[in-house]
Amino acid sequence: SAEAYYQLGYIALMEDFNIDLANEYFEQSKKDRPSSYYGKESTEILKKINRYELLLDLYKDLQKNKDEEISYKQDNSNANILDEDRLESDSSLINENEQENINTELIDSNPDSVLFIIGEMLLYDFDRLQLSLGKFKTLVNEYPSSKYTPQSLYVLSYYESELDWKNQLETYYPGSSFLEKNLVREDTSRFAIIANKRDYAWSLVSNS
Repeated sequence: SAEAYYQLGYIALMEDFNIDLANEYFEQSKKDRPSSYYGKESTEILKKINRYELLLDLYKDLQKNKDEEISYKQDNSNANILDEDRLESDSSLINENEQENINTELIDSNPDSVLFIIGEMLLYDFDRLQLSLGKFKTLVNEYPSSKYTPQSLYVLSYYESELDWKNQLETYYPGSSFLEKNLVREDTSRFAIIANKRDYAWSLVSNS
């Protein structure tokens, strides 16, 4: 029964991309035989689905906050009233640790980075090529200064080689490592090393 529910969930997810129905099947598979192979596999896929849905919600919230911030700035564009004492008082209420947490949250929750992760999950975890490319195109169009834009252009140039994605990459990001073959930059950072190995693997895609 656990295998049957798993297979039904897999079909619902990978063939129809019906996440709600897939969730039901995988949950039933996990419930029936939690320690079996298919119960464990269902659990792992449920974690991916949950992460994907959380990322979608986060991206929507970030977009909403961005729109509200733009609206607020427009509404107050003509109000050049600065209260220096109030500014100093407000800033003193935030200690260094709180400020560091705020900065870290902002860095980790940029809409472009969240959008890129969503695109990667659609491509690698759910095999939804067109949906994935749509996310990368949105990133390229809406966040041209993002550090993920060159990589998004590289992915697009591979899957849609007949279009001008590679030309955009060469024109607007001439120093990008995605234009250089067999390049792994030196960096002692653990995360940078992982990122560079991933980038290196991407650079070999055109060969194999």
